[in-house]
Amino acid sequence: MATIQHGRRKGTPATDKPKDKFLILNSKEWQSIQDRKDKVLPADVQLALDLQKDRLEKHQQSIEQVSSWGNTIVGKRNKRLNARRIREEQEELERQKLDIEEAEIKAAERRAAIEHAKKLQYYQTDRVKGFHGALLLSEVIKEREAQIALKKEINNAMKNADDHLLQ
Repeated sequence: MATIQHGRRKGTPATDKPKDKFLILNSKEWQSIQDRKDKVLPADVQLALDLQKDRLEKHQQSIEQVSSWGNTIVGKRNKRLNARRIREEQEELERQKLDIEEAEIKAAERRAAIEHAKKLQYYQTDRVKGFHGALLLSEVIKEREAQIALKKEINNAMKNADDHLLQ
């Protein structure tokens, strides 16, 4: 006698039963036997499928018919939902247009800021600084010359006034 250690206590012998009397089936085989036992006749299966198909078609027709009714609770709800959906779509389009306009404005502001920054950088170059310094100097000299000319005219006018009073 052989001793089996798995599932039994060590040392207890397994009973030797003739394997001819028992048939061991796995779950798939058992299920296939059960299915064959409960099998419906093919004509009955076709009839059941046809009835189910007809029932589904009638149900779909009913749903299609009811969906066009506006005076039911579901119809009114669907109208409200559709109106809400359309309103939200229009609002979204308006928001998108507004976003595009804002993006264009911001882009224009960015371009203006970049141009201003470039202009400031250009003015900070030595060449432009030298040019502006020379321009300022020439304007100062011109202004000084105008002041001298004005002073001469004032002195001449005073001299003429004094000469006129002396005569």
